[in-house]
Amino acid sequence: MTIVHLEPEEFAAIVTGSGKPISVHCIVLDSMIGAMIYTCHHGEYLYYMDRICVSEQKKEEAAAINPECLHAEVYRKMALDMGAGRYGLRMNRAYC
Repeated sequence: MTIVHLEPEEFAAIVTGSGKPISVHCIVLDSMIGAMIYTCHHGEYLYYMDRICVSEQKKEEAAAINPECLHAEVYRKMALDMGAGRYGLRMNRAYC
């Protein structure tokens, strides 16, 4: 599976053009903030929107994180969680 991060505009175009459903994946950032990531599985590709959604209580904390560090952390966690990790196993079981 290839994991691809997209800007919000690109993600919207992929989702609109494919008709595939949007899923939500939750990750815990190193700063202990829970974040939701929107994903769309299409063939061998898993697209995710390169933005996080956090609760109202954590918005200020999340905004204080360096954007480049946040981008790298989300990419790393998505690759670990979704690539060779749990998501791949769930998808394989769903098709058996």
